[in-house]
Amino acid sequence: MMDEVAAALAAMKRADRKPPANFIFITDPPSGLRAFLVLDSLALGPAAGGVRTRRYPSAEAALRDALDLARAMTLKCAIAGLDAGGGKCVVMDHDGLDRPRAFEHLGKRIEALRGAFRTAGDLGTTKDDLEAMAKGTQYVCTDERGLSAAVARGMLRCIEACAAERGRKGVTGMRVAIQGAGSIGSAVAEALANEGARVLCADLDTEKAERLANRLRGRTCSPDDILFAEVDILAPCASGGVITPDIARRLRASAVCGAANNILASQESGQILVER
Repeated sequence: MMDEVAAALAAMKRADRKPPANFIFITDPPSGLRAFLVLDSLALGPAAGGVRTRRYPSAEAALRDALDLARAMTLKCAIAGLDAGGGKCVVMDHDGLDRPRAFEHLGKRIEALRGAFRTAGDLGTTKDDLEAMAKGTQYVCTDERGLSAAVARGMLRCIEACAAERGRKGVTGMRVAIQGAGSIGSAVAEALANEGARVLCADLDTEKAERLANRLRGRTCSPDDILFAEVDILAPCASGGVITPDIARRLRASAVCGAANNILASQESGQILVER
């Protein structure tokens, strides 16, 4: 596995991308744990960021994701005026991962940082995972009640701002395509529907998307088609990196406004959207 880490760092160097100054590769062979923890900045205070769990194609992909997410947290904390820096931990999911033991071990390693990293859940990390972490550290928040509703309120205000840019008052009648029908996507869809928006839902779990759409009198489409739907707003609310340069050129939505982290796959994607 250390060969994979060395290969990941070599690949970043070839891409002229500087690896983070503070990152830890955490392993625990008995549980199968393999994780990267990145501390992007401690300039304003302890690093804050969630723990993401997903199947990565390589150690390089995992490290890149951790790096990008940690940098985003640094910027978000600074913009919000918080006395915190940015960090992120990504766990490489795989067959045979003993999650209770793995996350308890991860908690112990976070505890050893003595508060330099404060964490909570993120995509793919369950409440059971967080509670296992809490056996090893005091620096994890396991109570996520109200989180989805808070994100939905913020999303609603952002989409209202997009509407105002188009000379509209409120979101009534707006067509919004929501990618992801998980806890965040569902809350965003509900908040928009309650204000009169017309929602189009998609998820890899098609039954979940259909249940959400039926409840809100909306519609569904396939996960492959949601990015190209003819709507006013595209709202990615699942995985990040979905707006590639090619997709940015082909979008039919008037604006992109989502709750997912790092929606743009690259700076080039953002520049294309600006030019359009």
